[in-house]
Formats: sequence, structure tokens, C-alpha cells
Amino acid sequence: MSKLAENIRKFREAKELSQEQLAKLLGYKGKSAVANWENGYNSPTDDKIQMMLDIFEVDANTLFGWDNAAQIKSDAEELASLILKDERVKELIEVLKNISDEDMQLLISFAKRLKKDGEKT
Repeated sequence: MSKLAENIRKFREAKELSQEQLAKLLGYKGKSAVANWENGYNSPTDDKIQMMLDIFEVDANTLFGWDNAAQIKSDAEELASLILKDERVKELIEVLKNISDEDMQLLISFAKRLKKDGEKT
């Protein structure tokens, strides 16, 4: 289980919130998203992370468990490994290296829209 998953559970419990209570604070109807995060099945979106930072009253370094350089290095290596396993992701990163800031913002908006549409289904 990732440090993020462990910390979501730890900080939720420290605030004496059930999974369902946290889910409702984050705009979900049920607790399944929170349960999935805590069990390491998937990760929250950036906007949900920001909301949790406010709810838990911690900074991102604390929530992600980046309390030291070794942890940051470990997380970076894990991310690099995931990227290198998928040729599509590697290709996307190569494309992203050379696009303008304006195009990057457009791409981010498009990706968020796709993700949002995917969550509705």
C-alpha cells in the first residue's frame, strides 16, 4: 500500500471521520472512492487532494509522506517505473516536452474533461 493510501486513512481517522463522512465532504455520494484510495486501488484527483489538504490541515509533503529525501526518491522511482512500462505514456511524455505553455494548458483542460466524462459513466 502506498504512503498516500496509508496517510489518507491515518489523517481521516485523526479527524474522527468515517470513510462516508470524508466522501461527502469531498462531494461524493458514497464511501467507495475513499475506500478505494485507502486500499491503494486508485488515487484521488488533484482537486480532491487539495480538498483533503484543507480538511486534514496538512501540506502535500505530509499527505504524500514526503518527509525526507529517501521517500521522495522512492516515489519518483516508482513513478518512473510505471511510465517506462507503457509505451503510450512514454510517447506522450516525448510529445509534451516540446509543446507551448498555451498548448499544455489546452491539453490539461482536455484531459480533465475526459477524466470527468469517464467518471460519469
